[in-house]
Amino acid sequence: MKQNLTYCILSFALFLAILANSSCKKLDNQNNNSTCAHSTDGMIVKKWSIRDIKTDTYSGSSISKTTHDHPSGYIDFNSNGTYSAASDGITINGKWLFDKNCNLGLTGGGNDGIVFNVVKLTSDSLIISKKVGNLVITQIYGTYSCSCHCYLERKWLNVYTQEDTYSNDGSTITGSTTIYPIGFFEINPDSTYRVWSDNVPLNGKWKASSGYCELMLDSGTNNPRTFEIVKATGDSLVIRRKDGNIAYTQHYVAYKCPTLAQLEQTWDNIDIKVDNVANGAYYNSYMIYPVGTFQVNSNATYNVLSDGVPQNGPYILTDQQHGCQLVLDPGTSIERAFDVTHISSDSLTIFREDLKNGAAYTQRYKKH
Repeated sequence: MKQNLTYCILSFALFLAILANSSCKKLDNQNNNSTCAHSTDGMIVKKWSIRDIKTDTYSGSSISKTTHDHPSGYIDFNSNGTYSAASDGITINGKWLFDKNCNLGLTGGGNDGIVFNVVKLTSDSLIISKKVGNLVITQIYGTYSCSCHCYLERKWLNVYTQEDTYSNDGSTITGSTTIYPIGFFEINPDSTYRVWSDNVPLNGKWKASSGYCELMLDSGTNNPRTFEIVKATGDSLVIRRKDGNIAYTQHYVAYKCPTLAQLEQTWDNIDIKVDNVANGAYYNSYMIYPVGTFQVNSNATYNVLSDGVPQNGPYILTDQQHGCQLVLDPGTSIERAFDVTHISSDSLTIFREDLKNGAAYTQRYKKH
């Protein structure tokens, strides 16, 4: 799907749909910005976080309906007259200015754009509005805050990743794809992270920028990646990075530990995918198809029968703080910790890495 962002560019995706057919206008810069009380760089030039989009529907002179939307995102005004904005998977770059009436104009390339009435601009609050037919749409911003450290360090479950391809000037999305990888992203307090995505594991080190606006993976290596933290709450994480002309927006939700009731049954072997590991890289894989069962008992013990070879012992299921892992034979020389990457009423998939022996195992089962 091609989206031309040079027409009547607005800050957020919601406005793109509403104003797609609105007429654009040539924006003329204010000759004397000192006549606009809110046009000083010290006020507008900063990064603002979207707090609310309020839409008032008018019937005559009265408001018949008011709705509120709370997208995650920001708009960042630069002192050189450019801005960037991002929200819910869409990123926009363009120019900003104050017109001769002290209104705020935003473009998305070229000189045509859209003009907003500045309702309020203080050191910590920005409110702009636009009338479209019988609608008055108001965007409410506050000072951008990136204190995400209290939310990052946990296990996150993949939801989807949006890949947007941009034109060379960054003003047009020429293609957009959404993928739904299966797996997780675990950010640990010891500055390590683990990824398991569509059977591809990855390990490394992470750190965050001052104030936790950015998340950096594997800095100082041959494959460093820096992500902007778009959203981080107790139950949701959205991060974005740009590589060349492609922007990747990755959406996660908080990983929920499986329950003992889900695990405590007899599972039949389906297959095991074995990946060979060397220096953190997976260089080949093969499949094995053992015949047998994996039984998880309510008395905190397990029984395995695999190709006629039995194995028995205790197990524990760790909590969210410890990664929600199924640990067999805890505290012994043969302790194995598995991530429960999928569980339903009739199927189970568990995964573990054995870096000491250079292997990773993805084990699939079905209900007995």
